[in-house]
Amino acid sequence: AEKALIERMKELNCIYSLSDLIEKPGTSLENILRGSVDLLPPAMQYPENACARLNIDGQTYTSGNYQDSSRKISCALTSDGQTVGTLEVGYLDNLPITDRQPFLDEEVKLLENIAERLGQVRERWLATRALQESTERHQVFIAQSFEAIYRIEFDHPINSSLPVETQIDQIYQNAYIAECNQALADMYNLPSPDALIGMRLLDAHGGSDNPVNRQAF
Repeated sequence: AEKALIERMKELNCIYSLSDLIEKPGTSLENILRGSVDLLPPAMQYPENACARLNIDGQTYTSGNYQDSSRKISCALTSDGQTVGTLEVGYLDNLPITDRQPFLDEEVKLLENIAERLGQVRERWLATRALQESTERHQVFIAQSFEAIYRIEFDHPINSSLPVETQIDQIYQNAYIAECNQALADMYNLPSPDALIGMRLLDAHGGSDNPVNRQAF
C-alpha cells in the first residue's frame, strides 16, 4: 500500500508540474513541449531507467537520457480532432527486470492524460497565434488605408429596442473614439491618431444634429 501511494504521488506531481509549466507567464509552446518529456520519467516505477519522447508536428523532443527501447508505451496526441503526434515513455534496456509489461495501468493513464493536455495546449496556442496574426493584419490595414477609419466604443450599452432616432441620440451620449488611423487624423489636421483616441463622438462630429452623420448610423 505504501509503494502504491508513493507511485500515485509521483504521478500527481507530474500532472501538477505540467500545469505549473503551462500556466507560467510568458512561457512558449516550445518550452512546454520540451519540458513535458522531462516530467514523465520521474513519475515512473523505475525513474532512473525511464526515458520519454514526444513527436509533434514534425518536431521531436526527448528526455536527456533517451534511448529507443522495446519496453515502452505510447499514446497518440490529438489536437483539433486530428492526430498530430505521439508521446511515449520507455525503459532503458539495461533495466534489470523480467516483466514483459513493466508499466502500471495508472502509468498508462498518466501518459494518456499528459498527451491530452499537450493536445489542448497546442490547440489553444494555435488559436491564440491565429487571433494575434488576424489582429496584426487588421491593424496594418487600418494604418495603411487612405480612407478615414475609426472604431467607437460605448460607456454604456445601446438599447436596440428603442426607436432608431433615440438610439442615435444614445450613441452620441455614450460613444468615444477607441481606434482610428492617420487618414482620420489628417482630416482634423492633427499630427497623429493618438490625438483622437478617447475623443467623444459628439465632439468629433461637432454636435449630434448633422443629418448626414445621423443618416450614416
